[in-house]
Parts: sequence; structure tokens; C-alpha cells
Amino acid sequence: NIASVVRALYDMGLADTARALIIRTEDAEVSPGAEAWSSWLCGAACVGDADVESRAWRGLATASGDGLPYDGPRQVAVLNAAAVRALATGHPDLAAVALDGLGDSANALSAHLWRRLGRQSRGGASDSPGDCISPRGNCSDELKVAQLLMFGAPIGSADALLSVAEAYARDDVVAAEVLGFGVGARGAVLDAALQAIAEGALLKLHEFSPH
Repeated sequence: NIASVVRALYDMGLADTARALIIRTEDAEVSPGAEAWSSWLCGAACVGDADVESRAWRGLATASGDGLPYDGPRQVAVLNAAAVRALATGHPDLAAVALDGLGDSANALSAHLWRRLGRQSRGGASDSPGDCISPRGNCSDELKVAQLLMFGAPIGSADALLSVAEAYARDDVVAAEVLGFGVGARGAVLDAALQAIAEGALLKLHEFSPH
């Protein structure tokens, strides 16, 4: 199991060996699967290795757990995330590499990221809601909510984003679950608890166990 090996290497402080392994994996054109790429992502982020993290993002974008290529919407989401992460860590060159991998699949968020790089959009990227699609298959609910938020709120406005998210969650139970909002009985309990606090927080984050 490559994912277990990668995690063990980082746990033992052997980041250089993990780096060598990902390079060998690429050279051999091996597709280790989403879990392995995710292990490199986490390990590289922890040790601050932006190059390996970028390689892992690209690997995650091009192959799923069954070794088959990701479809367009998921690939776009992964590579946009790679570009966001690269910009956040001060590596615009790696962000450009990620966005270049989108080709004609680029969307409005891709266009925004190109502007962050001070360059014009490439491929099919535009700011029009017209490039919003209807995702199918795995992660379709999450991708749909991400698209609705992207086209429903101006980029850079946290208040607008939260307002749109709350509106979607109020009107759509699936969207509420994707966003982690309390619905039904759980939501009623949460609302009662928040109302009982004289000066409640504007935003409450809660982590639920997958079990």
C-alpha cells in the first residue's frame, strides 16, 4: 500500500525519501491512487515542501482511486485548489503550472486565479455563470454547491458568501448537509443553544466524526 508507505516515511522524518518516491512514481508512470496522493499532500504540507505538494495535487487531479482519470469537474476543482494553495504559500510559479493543466476546462474561479497572477485567462476560462455545469457521479453534490457559491457571491466577500450559503442551506437539505449546517432536529437544538447565548459568535464551526 503506497499510501501507508508514504505516511510512514513522513512520520519517521524521512521527507527526502518521500520526495524521491514521488519522483520515481512519476518517472515510472505509476498511478498509485487518490489515497497515496493525499498522503503526499499532507506530508509535504507539514514539512513545507511546496514542490512535492504541487506534484501531489497534479497526481490527484489526473487519477482517482481506481486508476481512471477524474472527470472534468473534479479535475478543475482539484487544480484550482492546487493553485489557491500555491498562491497561499508564495509560489506563483507552481500556481501557474496547476492552472496550465486545466486547458479548455478552466472556469470562472480559474479566471480569477489567473488575474491574481497578473495574467490573462487561458483556455475556456471566463467570468460568466454560463460555464456552470451539472456534475454527475461521485462528489456531484459537493461540486454543485461549490458552483452555486462561486456564481452566487462575489469573490473576496466573506459576508456575501455566508449569506448565499445560508440561503442555499435554508432551501435545500442536501446543500445544508454538504455545508455542514444543522438541519432538522439537530438544527433545532443548535438554534436553541445559540439563542440561549447572550453574545453568540457570528460563525460556529463544529467537526463531526465520520463514525
